[in-house]
Amino acid sequence: MIRIAHIAGPLSLQVSLARYEGYQSAMERAGLVVDDALVVEGDFLEAGGYEGIKLLRRRRKPFTAVFCGNDLTAIGALHALDEVGLAVPDDVSVVGFDDIHLASYVRPALTTVHQPIRALGQRAAEILLDPMLSTGPASVTELLEVAVVRRQTTTPRPTKGDFA
Repeated sequence: MIRIAHIAGPLSLQVSLARYEGYQSAMERAGLVVDDALVVEGDFLEAGGYEGIKLLRRRRKPFTAVFCGNDLTAIGALHALDEVGLAVPDDVSVVGFDDIHLASYVRPALTTVHQPIRALGQRAAEILLDPMLSTGPASVTELLEVAVVRRQTTTPRPTKGDFA
């Protein structure tokens, strides 16, 4: 049975809420149940990922994968999983978010969601410099393409026959 935990960033931040909502949406699309006991709030740092895994283990709710709010959180989660003797990806798959440069250097190399940071910064500057928006407060929402970068912390998704 597939049970995916989520170590979020601070839920007071819009970016954390957006990633949490993305987690919920992906779970629903996959026909999986979101178990609130498998969701913990972190701090976007390695310590938050480490403590998040420790808290999930204390709750004694088994999980087969963990989606972390960012790559630093995922790196902390990898450390905690190793410390408690769980092998990644054999026992638990781990996915981060951001695709920071360290994601390919940790071992096992981190599967992550790549977001185009350079394009994001360029677009933000363009919006700030747009004379049409300089006349007063404005809210602009745009979505940029992201992609999953598969590395060593995940295994292929099982087929329906493997869910026995």
